[in-house]
Amino acid sequence: MLQPEQFRPGMRVVTPDGQRIGNVDDADKYGIKLARDSTADGEHHYVAADLVDRVEGDTVHLNRRSLAVMQGHGRRSGAASLDLHRLLPWILAGLLALILLVLLLKDRDRSAPAPQAEASAAPAQPAVAPVALPNGKTVELAPDTLPYDVQAYLASQEPAPHTFSFERMNFDTSKADIRREDRDALNNLARVLTAYPNARIRIVGYTDSTGGELPNQRLAYQRARNVARALADKGVDEDRIEAVSGGESNPIGSNQTGQGRFENRRTELIVLSR
Repeated sequence: MLQPEQFRPGMRVVTPDGQRIGNVDDADKYGIKLARDSTADGEHHYVAADLVDRVEGDTVHLNRRSLAVMQGHGRRSGAASLDLHRLLPWILAGLLALILLVLLLKDRDRSAPAPQAEASAAPAQPAVAPVALPNGKTVELAPDTLPYDVQAYLASQEPAPHTFSFERMNFDTSKADIRREDRDALNNLARVLTAYPNARIRIVGYTDSTGGELPNQRLAYQRARNVARALADKGVDEDRIEAVSGGESNPIGSNQTGQGRFENRRTELIVLSR
């Protein structure tokens, strides 16, 4: 974990081969933000903590893993631009066909008789029950949800570490914002974690394979950090939470389909100790 007091604005950030990638703008224990006017593309970039090797004088040295990440990003970005150029005529043709299909379906809907309403049963909602916590409080939890499973694990004698997947904590493409529909699960998880003050956790963020490896490393870290901060805002001691990037590694769905990419834009929670 980084020590923010080690870093000052203007410090050079270099790779193991001496290449400067920018200057420090700000830092926290999760990583370093590079100054916009010091990077090659004139944008803020975030260097995750796990890419930093050491600090010497006015220079921040990155580890060898950072070279592989940035080299992979350069190769894939060039290939993506070339592929997009070649595919542009096909993309435009596909969009035109889609527009024609939508117009055809609208005309058919106008001429078709209105269907009679059919009685249908409302979808079953998961049963919610009050769960007593060791701090004397109770929380309403539904079985087979992350807060429920984490609470059951922390109340058991099972050894650590133990990994849990957020059943709904996915993200929109290229975004790290927590969706409104996921906030209730985070709030309940925070209530559970505050009742077990000795438990330490790690939040791992992931992306799909869209984009380059370096941006995906950064985006995955931002997702993990946003989840960690949301838990801290609800009362979980920040020192008990680690946020790390899994990048586009360990996909659980196919990156060739929209549903698979959505499943890969996820977060995981690892209970490190209890």
